[in-house]
Amino acid sequence: MCVPACILMILKRRGLENNLSQEDIAGYLNFCNTEETKKLFPQFPYNKDKRKQGCIVTSLNTQFFQPASIPLIENYHAIKYLDRYFDYSGEDFLDYLENLLKEEDDDVIASLNHAVILNKPGKVYRHASLVEYTSGRNVHLLTPKDNDKTYRETADIDIFYRAILNIDGGLWVIKTNTKN
Repeated sequence: MCVPACILMILKRRGLENNLSQEDIAGYLNFCNTEETKKLFPQFPYNKDKRKQGCIVTSLNTQFFQPASIPLIENYHAIKYLDRYFDYSGEDFLDYLENLLKEEDDDVIASLNHAVILNKPGKVYRHASLVEYTSGRNVHLLTPKDNDKTYRETADIDIFYRAILNIDGGLWVIKTNTKN
């Protein structure tokens, strides 16, 4: 449950978890098990249709933050739309990502094909990782694993971009809701 794990990491960092668990967050997001996860999370339904597995997120604002009364908002940056705003080069995307990370209290979650990061051509592992920071041409990620574990990994900016583009993924920028 990568999206709930990323959200929980953000909530904990901000002191907003209010005793929420990954399972609570997954419930808000209508999580459906994959073949691999159904033994880990038997309380959630299983769907054979891969397009309906995991958390299908259309808006964290309306699906989770508002219903849970958490003062955070998200702005989703879909890569297929970002392509229209600049001619891609690793440096352009790196600059773009660094600008998103500049705000001290913003968090960035990447929706990507993790198989590209792991250099497994032809495979698709839809996943979400928390972007920690950049250094040089590297993007440093905090990636959830099963059973509440996370690990750190690093990807070259070109590989990171391809991993997002490969599944028409994108970036969720999580900010404090200043309207409340």
